[in-house]
Amino acid sequence: FVSGDATSGETLARANIAAARGLVAVLNDDAHNVYTVLTARSLNADLFIVARAAEPEAERRILQAGADRVVNPYNIGGNRLAHMVVKPTIVSFFDASLRGDTELQLDQAVLREGGPITGQTLSEADVRRRWGLGVVAVQREGAVLQNPPSDFRLAAGDVLIVFGTLAQI
Repeated sequence: FVSGDATSGETLARANIAAARGLVAVLNDDAHNVYTVLTARSLNADLFIVARAAEPEAERRILQAGADRVVNPYNIGGNRLAHMVVKPTIVSFFDASLRGDTELQLDQAVLREGGPITGQTLSEADVRRRWGLGVVAVQREGAVLQNPPSDFRLAAGDVLIVFGTLAQI
C-alpha cells in the first residue's frame, strides 16, 4: 500500500498507477472522487476506474471525469433492502454465490478470436452439454443481452456471463 493523498498525481505515481489495471475511488466526498478519477485517468488511459458517488448528480460528473463505473451505495442499499423483503431467497442465493459460499457461481469469460465457440450460435456452441454451464447473459460492446436466444451468434470480444459450479467454470 501507499499512504498519501489519492488526489495527488505524485501519490498515484508512487502507487504505480501507470501499470495498474484498476482503481477504486471511495474518498469521503464526491468532489475528491472526481479529482482522483481525473488525475488517475491522466496517468493511465487504460485504467479501469470504479468510483463512489453519494449524490445522484455527482454520478454524471464522475463518469465525465473518466470513471468506467460509478456506484451509489445509498441507491444500492435501498434496492437491496427492498429486494430482501420481496425476494429474500434470491438475495441469499446471490450473496452466497458472490462470496463463494455455494458450489454454484456466476462468472464471466471473454471470447477470444479463434476460440472454440467464437463464431457459433449458442445452440451450436452447446455450452451446457460441453461444460455444464448456463449462459445467463452476453455483453457485447457495453450492451448486455440477458437470456440470449439460442440463435445468438457469439463473436470475439463477447463476455459471457455463465452459471455453474466452480469445476465447470
